Amino acid sequence: MVVENDYGKRHLPPLGLSIEAKYSIIAACATFAVVVFIFVVCKWARNWRCGDCCDKNEQDPFDSDIDEKEHGWSSHIVWGQGETSDYESDVNGHSKPRAVSPSFMPYHPQARLDYNQLIEDDLDIPKSLDSGILSIRPVNEQSVPLTSAPMSPEFRAKLRFTLHALDLLFITIHEIKDLPPRMDEAVNTYVKASLSLTDEAKRNNEQYSKDLSRLHRLRWQTSIQKKSLNPVYEERFEAEVHEDEIWKFVFNVEVFEYDKFSRDYSIGVLRFPLRGLRLEDGRTFWQDLKPTKQDGLGQILFTLNYLPTAEKLTIVVIKVKDMVTGKVTSLSKSMFVKVCLVQHYKQVKKKTRLHKIAPEIVLNDSISFDLPHEHLDDVRAILFLCIPQYTSRSGSIRYDVLGQVMVGSGCRGPGQEHWIQMTRSPRRPVARWHLVT
Repeated sequence: MVVENDYGKRHLPPLGLSIEAKYSIIAACATFAVVVFIFVVCKWARNWRCGDCCDKNEQDPFDSDIDEKEHGWSSHIVWGQGETSDYESDVNGHSKPRAVSPSFMPYHPQARLDYNQLIEDDLDIPKSLDSGILSIRPVNEQSVPLTSAPMSPEFRAKLRFTLHALDLLFITIHEIKDLPPRMDEAVNTYVKASLSLTDEAKRNNEQYSKDLSRLHRLRWQTSIQKKSLNPVYEERFEAEVHEDEIWKFVFNVEVFEYDKFSRDYSIGVLRFPLRGLRLEDGRTFWQDLKPTKQDGLGQILFTLNYLPTAEKLTIVVIKVKDMVTGKVTSLSKSMFVKVCLVQHYKQVKKKTRLHKIAPEIVLNDSISFDLPHEHLDDVRAILFLCIPQYTSRSGSIRYDVLGQVMVGSGCRGPGQEHWIQMTRSPRRPVARWHLVT
């Protein structure tokens, strides 16, 4: 209905809303504004909590509780976010820096690399790449060894220990002489000792089950001795073994090199039967250690990092060491790592740059995949160690696969554990060594 005012102009009549209706409209608008404000505050608080650790730890990594100079560790990577506790205890109660899932972020402000350009499945990889997701610090060859010296052909390491049988068997680990260096540097080592049953004792079915039940108590580990090729331990252990049953057991020793972020590397082993020994007054022995035979085709260190907001999976291949290339017929002196993301028989393939083969190879290459959060439990990531093989006729490039490592929720062992650690720590790179098979 249109009415005219006193001046002859047409206009709509007033709505005639009551005071209650006006108050209702105002209250509804105010309620909507409060809801929007609460939503914005909750969203901001959630993002602040997720990024709190990043903000707290943007500092000099050498100001952390663990001093690299004190422990003798050197790294070309600037470590960022850390775990809640930097130490963990082993089965014997020894304090040891956490090495299962260290969190770090390689960073260099002037070298941002774009690893999304590694999509094409060929070896024509650009020399410089840029990315805003991760950035790599160039390797300093003077401070970081690029190779890991293999065991010397003349392995002369010796272990001195004492066995003394009273009511119990007392074992004392004294020292080790002439350990092989790694890159002409001393190593951080510790010793694991245990008692195992002889083959003759295993044939005695009546007593075997009783002896087997207590073997888990006949294992010991020394503390870590830093930066020494002749470490002195002087640690004593007790074994619940009586004098009349010593003949059943074999004394086993394994010497490990300790590395903060890698799984422990076995240097030498000793197997010492106790049959026929008289230990009432105690005897001290010098025994030669034998170099450990490493299983597998090498080891690879890489990180897994998932960004829920961007829905990206980032894999940073850091190091490869102890590669066994004897079975590969290729004459190439280079290698690369090919990563395949497999989901329901669909594959997305990317690769790293070419790197010169050495006992220890530093790659620091990053590869990213788009991965929706709902597919985290349906995918597997397979890392192939590849050596290119050039064909002269067609000019095409082929490669030999040296070995592989598989990670994912559907895998077993370390591959599954690494994946679960990544899903439980979003936005944090989780590093782990894997054995190449």
